[in-house]
Amino acid sequence: MSRGHAWIEKEFRRDADGAVRRLGTSKRSKTDPKALASEGFRVSGYYAGWREGDGKKRYQRFSTFEAARAFKTDVDHQFQEGTYVPKADRTQRLDTYVDQMLVSSHDIAPSTLSGYRSTFELHIRGPLGRRPVGEISTPELQAYVNRLVAAGAGNGTLTAVRQLLAKVFNQAWHDGILSKVPTRTLRLPKERRQKLSREVLQGWADAMGPLAAAIEHRYQLALYLAGVLGLRAGEIGGLRIQDVDFNARTITVRQAVRTVDGSPEIAPTKTSAGERVLSVPSPIVDQITAHIKEYPPADDGRIFTAARGGLVHHLTLNKVLQKAIAATGSPPMRFHDLRHLAASTMIALGIGPSVVKERLGHSTLAVTMDRYSHLFPAQDRDAADRLEAHILARGLTSTVTVPELPVEGVASS
Repeated sequence: MSRGHAWIEKEFRRDADGAVRRLGTSKRSKTDPKALASEGFRVSGYYAGWREGDGKKRYQRFSTFEAARAFKTDVDHQFQEGTYVPKADRTQRLDTYVDQMLVSSHDIAPSTLSGYRSTFELHIRGPLGRRPVGEISTPELQAYVNRLVAAGAGNGTLTAVRQLLAKVFNQAWHDGILSKVPTRTLRLPKERRQKLSREVLQGWADAMGPLAAAIEHRYQLALYLAGVLGLRAGEIGGLRIQDVDFNARTITVRQAVRTVDGSPEIAPTKTSAGERVLSVPSPIVDQITAHIKEYPPADDGRIFTAARGGLVHHLTLNKVLQKAIAATGSPPMRFHDLRHLAASTMIALGIGPSVVKERLGHSTLAVTMDRYSHLFPAQDRDAADRLEAHILARGLTSTVTVPELPVEGVASS
């Protein structure tokens, strides 16, 4: 794109007959605004104009001079930096662009693509789908997000919306449709993850026995794999007999069942960290042995199959768990909450956060600590006790002093 420049023109309108005139704001303009005013014309708006590489003039109308000037300055900057995008490229509708982008995204997992499509259909297509990609600004996106917040959208919805919008507009920038990405300064409410209280966790722990007795027997082992080992529901559904080493007492998590467009299918683990080897307590190995004797594995080796055949996924497991909860009057929980119970049990037994991270298959230690740091008070107390012993052993209290702080309103001596 060759370098160009932008300019501003005033729009004059005469109320008597609706006549409209436009003229430039430079001193070289041959039309006198005073003459137009004497003929009954008044300023009714402003146009930012510029000439593209094909020689055609382009215009955009604004109601205030300040807005037109800001647009002109931005276009001039784009010309100078060589980042200007022709107007024709910026007019493609967002819904058309997203549909095309998702169809051509061969490097994204099918379950992730399904989530993107669901998020777009439920939350984005209606409010923004018909808008041209290149005309959607950060203030417009922020106003849209603010409306979602006011309507009561949860953290999960807001995060999914932001992730998809960021991906879309980053791709549009790479495609040369945008000169800047409008989502980079988008603000969302700070997510406040609800911390699980010790009372809730203890209630779940106390319910494990009654639930194991009440749950449909073919899924009893799944309850232990989630509540003791911390396996995800999808990982349980994808577990195969060849993934269990009965001699070494280990389980290798290699695959999972994911739901894509409402249908379960075998897929890789959620993250690369999810593919892991777990040492398993002997009682759980015995449970696996008993399970496969009573319920023969599927042709591909999967340990769990639905009562009528087919894949076992999170909806299946959560459904049977809710029936057992209703039958026993146990505290409410989701099947995924059994994974939280497993994590809290490991922490209570003194297992360190890095080991908990590896066993749960978290991508980073930060994820583990963000969710369970409040359950590590014993380690914090131990740290304080060790510091105290260090200070006393070396007599540091005689050399390290804390200055007395002056009391507010009283002059220090």
